[in-house]
Amino acid sequence: MVLNIIKVSLGSFLALIFFSCTNGGHEQTVANNISKVAQDTCQLDLGKAQSIELHVGCINCHTYDEKRQFAQVPTFKEISNIDSLKLSNFIFKTRHNGYFLKDTILLNHNNKALDTLDECEKRNLIYFIKSNNRHIPQVLKVPESGEDR
Repeated sequence: MVLNIIKVSLGSFLALIFFSCTNGGHEQTVANNISKVAQDTCQLDLGKAQSIELHVGCINCHTYDEKRQFAQVPTFKEISNIDSLKLSNFIFKTRHNGYFLKDTILLNHNNKALDTLDECEKRNLIYFIKSNNRHIPQVLKVPESGEDR
């Protein structure tokens, strides 16, 4: 009697392990879920963003400080206060749409046109502009040679 109970318990335990270890079509579901996840290959980098800003030549019209170079052109601080989605439309569709292609002075200085930037470069440029208004504290300050440690 005890032997029969042990055999039945062992048999049900083995059946439970067998059914729990088989995937039963679960692999396709996982593969479908993984394929639906969009991978973002764009990495935000302030160094790349600053080089894009230099190649585009934003500093020719916009200034970092409060003093305006032209009356109708906003400063970087004013631009960085705009929401990111509105900023994208403002920069790439509303204000600079084809502007660099028409302006021969900017093209003569080998500035890259805003119209030729890809999506990653646009994101990096927006990231750079938005970071202009952020206060990033210095965690580690290396003392100069004359300062006390």
